[in-house]
Amino acid sequence: MPKKRKYPLIIFILIALALVAWAVFGAYGFVFSEEINLKGVRQISADARLGNGVEYVLGPKDVDLTFTAEQIEKAREVFFLRTGGIKGAEYYSDAARGTVTVILPSTGDSVTDVSRLAGQGKPYALKAVIADYETDEDGHYEITEVKETIFESDGLKDVRVSSGTYSGSAYYSVFLDLTDEASAKLAEVTERVYAEAKAKAEAEAEAADAETPEVSENPEVSENPEVSETGEDAAELPNVKDKTDVTVPEQCYFVTIDGVVYQRYTFTGKSEVKTLSLGSYSDSTTAAVLYTMLQIGPLPFEFEQKSVNYITPAYGDLLPALGIALAAAAVIGLVVLICYARAAGFLTGLIWLAECSLLFIVYGICGRIYTLASVLTFAVFIVISFAVAFVILRKLKGEYQKGKTVEGSAVFVFEAVKPAVRTVGYGAAILGVLLLFFNDVCIDLGTIAITAGAAMLLGYIYVAKSMIISSQAFKCFRKPGLFKSSKEVE
Repeated sequence: MPKKRKYPLIIFILIALALVAWAVFGAYGFVFSEEINLKGVRQISADARLGNGVEYVLGPKDVDLTFTAEQIEKAREVFFLRTGGIKGAEYYSDAARGTVTVILPSTGDSVTDVSRLAGQGKPYALKAVIADYETDEDGHYEITEVKETIFESDGLKDVRVSSGTYSGSAYYSVFLDLTDEASAKLAEVTERVYAEAKAKAEAEAEAADAETPEVSENPEVSENPEVSETGEDAAELPNVKDKTDVTVPEQCYFVTIDGVVYQRYTFTGKSEVKTLSLGSYSDSTTAAVLYTMLQIGPLPFEFEQKSVNYITPAYGDLLPALGIALAAAAVIGLVVLICYARAAGFLTGLIWLAECSLLFIVYGICGRIYTLASVLTFAVFIVISFAVAFVILRKLKGEYQKGKTVEGSAVFVFEAVKPAVRTVGYGAAILGVLLLFFNDVCIDLGTIAITAGAAMLLGYIYVAKSMIISSQAFKCFRKPGLFKSSKEVE
């Protein structure tokens, strides 16, 4: 017979209550540098609502631009990454019209809503180029002609930001880590360009020397030669021309973003570097935006907002109603289990609520939205897991009424239901893994299915059994009985 210990029941109840509290009231904080913000069931209608959102339609800024379906789909992926931290966002591409539609939840401020994607249409295409340039009156470089492109955005292996202080002020530096191919191309181009510039400078120096008339080393002596300060005849000294010094013009290359010069680098030969500094900024937001855009990669071309419109709920008030209904169903289900099996019903029901809460928490941490398909999947899991919990309680109560002890009933019943629970749990997890390879909606459902399968396997094969057995270490659960009320015992 399994040894009865008090601590499993206490630990499991505390964990279950913590999960339920987290799901209901939410949690906010930081784990290392990652922000955790789970609002909880109280905000389910706000997070789930597809309506009261803002629809942004973006298209090419150049109306005469020709584009491909692949470019439009690439643009949709980039917009998804650039605004990926916004809960409730939806993204659609229309290759025929060349547009990308982004739907974001409303902030409640019309000015903020309209300008929310302002500036997001810039490509952020990075290039390192050899170019002719001019300097304006403010000292800024303006490229007049690009002679050669060294590498582009795909030449970046990583983008990093470091912070520091100088004279009491904070600054943020952005660094570009180059791929091996980009670094090799940079070394090859700088070596070649400098060699060409040096050869040209030497040729010009030789030409200048050739144009200067040479004076004979043995000129004829005049009848009245001039005498130098040393007393020697000037005519007898050789007149040798000095060679022109070779000066190689300053060579440089530029890193540009969307054609704007962000940094100028000079070189005097082969430049073998793996990392480039893109500059330092006093504003952390500027550095963060630059870092994010370069990490994500560029848009195929520049986009602009074609329209911004408020939209109505796609399902009316169905989603908020379903969210409230699911919360109510969870409470009613717990009451039913308690009425059916008393203390055992409470313990099993608490595990059932913990499973549902864990599913909600994992889903919320993943940043997924509550679509109609997601809410319905939640409902299916709640019904299935409740049915499993009720069947287990029914079998436990039946074995107990046959005269078995609580411990004996638990061992027998959980061994009997283990194959069925494993079939449902592993089946849900495998289905979830398969769904991850499809579109965004299927990823949502796959996340739910994997978490649901794992929660059922853990909750109904191990935790529930341990809690029932551990409960017998407490007198309050042994008398009047785990499955009976005081009147039933009498």
